[in-house]
Amino acid sequence: MHKVFIMEALECLKRIEKESIQTIYIYPPYNTKSSNFEYEDAHADYEKWIKEHLILAKAALKQSGCIFISMDDNKMAEVKIIANEIFGTRNFLGTFITKQATRSNAKHINITHEYVLSYAKNKAFAPGFKILRTLLPIYAKALKDLMRTVKNVFKQKGQAQAQLVLKEQIKELSQKEHFNFLKIIIWWMKKVRFISLKIYPRLHTHAV
Repeated sequence: MHKVFIMEALECLKRIEKESIQTIYIYPPYNTKSSNFEYEDAHADYEKWIKEHLILAKAALKQSGCIFISMDDNKMAEVKIIANEIFGTRNFLGTFITKQATRSNAKHINITHEYVLSYAKNKAFAPGFKILRTLLPIYAKALKDLMRTVKNVFKQKGQAQAQLVLKEQIKELSQKEHFNFLKIIIWWMKKVRFISLKIYPRLHTHAV
């Protein structure tokens, strides 16, 4: 059984049963203080805000669970220090580096990469990963259509109806041949910030 929560991430984490989640992907605000986002991207005490979320996320993870934290250069160093404190350096799994669109208007350095920090709750129990690099482009159009549909329903009819539509659409897509559900959900969560997902153990971390 899969559950979808459409709410603020902090409230979602408070409702989740302890040690019940295998995989968490978190896309926190980058604290750029920019207004060009669909969510608040500025917090007066950013480090305290991040720490509160990560403590709750750790509590929600199973002993074999893993967390993936998306971040850019702006707060990368601070977030890694906080994550090391909460999860322990011994449970640091590594950093994924993602290439973004090339920028040409930077005054000093063109920043073209973002990062995903990965930690295990307990590295000794974390399963191995199988990195699948080529599936996502196949589903790009379907996912963009899905994102557009659910966002429109959310704006016009509210959370309850958007949650229902999202659940139905994901069920339909997940029945297609070779559809890698967790890979797609991670992509979706990066694009649609107002959605938090509870991913149950049957969705394994090897698909990240």
